[in-house]
Amino acid sequence: MRMAANRREFLQVLAAGTAAGLSACAFTPRALGRSPVAEPLAAKVVADNVVQITGLGTNAVIVTGPEGALMVDCGPAERSEELLRFVSKYPGAGRVSVLYNTHWHWDHTGGNERFAKAGSKIAAHENTKLWLGANFFSDWQGRRYVPRPKEAWPTQTFYTSGKTAFGKDEVVYGYLPRAHTDGDIYIFLPRQNVLVAGDLVSVGS
Repeated sequence: MRMAANRREFLQVLAAGTAAGLSACAFTPRALGRSPVAEPLAAKVVADNVVQITGLGTNAVIVTGPEGALMVDCGPAERSEELLRFVSKYPGAGRVSVLYNTHWHWDHTGGNERFAKAGSKIAAHENTKLWLGANFFSDWQGRRYVPRPKEAWPTQTFYTSGKTAFGKDEVVYGYLPRAHTDGDIYIFLPRQNVLVAGDLVSVGS
């Protein structure tokens, strides 16, 4: 695992993407953020073997490879069965072997239980795991959160940053402190120059 000054590294990734002129959503490189309205699921090829799934209200991203698929975020619980079917039928995807949560909010982690039961490992920042197992009241939302079932908790957690291999691809991930939660992470695919940053990117705002 590679330790790094993550905020600086994240900004360097953005700068590199901007210089390359690779823009898809709110900022570069091909930053994937939130879709404002839930609608029928659809696939948008972002680059090579990287596919953005739209229609969940929040986006999900899959990377296809010989091990099945790597997924980043899985939308709300009420769409999880539909999403699982959609991914399983997508060419080159099939089973999701690993699912990354960019943060703990339920509209991004609602499908954790279903994907875990289907055999997916879940990876996230340690704080995301803590929040998913917590009982607390959100003042600004006026909402109480109860602990999610243990199946929904990440099984692989980290504190700073690192990288791993998925098929022929390198996957770089890192923590973004003082972001919109205390567990936000980014996923960067160097070969395709694709950055997935969850709710740190909101299309149109």
